[in-house]
Amino acid sequence: MYGAVFVFYGKFLMSTYLKPYLPPAQQVALLQSRGMVITDQVKAEECLSRIGYYRLSAYWYPFRESQLVMQAGHQFEVVGDNFKAGTTFSSCLELYVFDKKLRMLVMDGLERIEVAVRTDIALLLGQHDRNAHRLGTLLHGNFAKKVNVNTGLTGHQKWLDKQDSLFRDSKEEFVKHFKSRYPQSHLPIWMAVELWDFGMLSHFFGGMKVADKDQIAALYQVTDGQTLESWLRSLNVIRNICAHHSRLWNKPLAITPKWPKGAAARQTG
Repeated sequence: MYGAVFVFYGKFLMSTYLKPYLPPAQQVALLQSRGMVITDQVKAEECLSRIGYYRLSAYWYPFRESQLVMQAGHQFEVVGDNFKAGTTFSSCLELYVFDKKLRMLVMDGLERIEVAVRTDIALLLGQHDRNAHRLGTLLHGNFAKKVNVNTGLTGHQKWLDKQDSLFRDSKEEFVKHFKSRYPQSHLPIWMAVELWDFGMLSHFFGGMKVADKDQIAALYQVTDGQTLESWLRSLNVIRNICAHHSRLWNKPLAITPKWPKGAAARQTG
């Protein structure tokens, strides 16, 4: 990803990886040879030993020199190995620290959202049936009835498989108590939500009926449930990035959240 990009007839040409192993001291020398300013070599070696060259390379990647080239009528950006003038190791390290703090702040906000929406779902659907999350009649047809030709399962059946697996393997005290006292029963929705991660939450919300999604969206002054669904799916991607300590700063999202419609969009813009 971070090596020079070669362009061949409008396509990226992948070559065999042959770069040798380099200890931190040689990594520092390599960065300096490419134009990075490193005023404290000992500290730089310590950071590379503790954090890792490849991990830090994501934060100095935008500071590498690049040029635009034309191939077969298409324009491509070719990123080289050398750094732009004035690029310093300390500034790249500051970006890494900033990103770490950003992920911690985001995780705090995501926890609040996750807990709140799980509770919203339990309160809304629980009034219909304690096992509402298991009943396809209370969910959207695309989720409950549409069969995937590859798996032979509906989205709801696949989701329930994960729910049941979490229940079966859980070591939570409330789950052990429930199993011992009600061995023939399923967890009611107001308990089951406590086993959901953000991915299960966002997928289940997407499988709810339109009216139910709209009702929960209204609690957050979001124009409609479909918009909130896209936000939850996008937030799930962000949550996974943060949970795996990956780079969040300057990273495009795999799922783009939808912009609110109408008057609400103008008010929030």
